[in-house]
Amino acid sequence: MRWVSVATTLMLAITAAHADESSAPATLAQGAQKPALKVYDAHHKAIGLLASYNGADGVYIAINGATTFVRIGRPLDAAGSGTATGAPANAFAWSTLNTAYFESADCSGQPVINYDSNWPRSSVAVRQGADVVVYVGSDTNTTPIPAASILNGTSCVVQKSTMQSVRPESSFDVSQRYPEPLTIDY
Repeated sequence: MRWVSVATTLMLAITAAHADESSAPATLAQGAQKPALKVYDAHHKAIGLLASYNGADGVYIAINGATTFVRIGRPLDAAGSGTATGAPANAFAWSTLNTAYFESADCSGQPVINYDSNWPRSSVAVRQGADVVVYVGSDTNTTPIPAASILNGTSCVVQKSTMQSVRPESSFDVSQRYPEPLTIDY
C-alpha cells in the first residue's frame, strides 16, 4: 500500500514537471502576456497602468514634466473615515489618506511635502469636497520647513513640527482632469 502511494505521488510530480505550453488556456497565444490592468476615469478615459508603491495602489501621472505616484482607494464617507455606504464594488476614488502638512495654522494654502527619495517625485493629494489637487514637490534639496497644522482626511489639527521637506513646484486638479468614480479594468 505504501509503495502505491509513493508511486502515485512520484508519477504526479513527473507529470507536472513535464507539462508543456499546450495545457495553457487557448485564449493566450504562446509567448503572449496577460493584458495589464489600467485605471480609468468616470468617462472611461484611460489614466494609466495600475501600480503599487509602498503597499498603496495608484497610478503614475506626469504633471508638468514630473512623474509622480497618485494613490487611489475606495470612496470614503463624508467624515473621511470609512468606505462610503452604497459605493459600487468597482468604484474607486483619488486617495488622500496620506497626511498633508501646512505652514498655516488652519490647513490653508499650499502644503509642504515630505520628501521621499524613493518616489519619482514627492507629492501630496489634498481633497476639498469633490476636488482633489495633487501638489508636486520641487526637484531641489530638502530644507527644514516648520509646519503649524496637519490635514488628515477631513480633520485639521494644529500641531507644530519641523521636518525635512520641499515646497510645491506645481499643482494639478486631478479630479477635474480625471473625474471620479475611477474604475480598474483591462
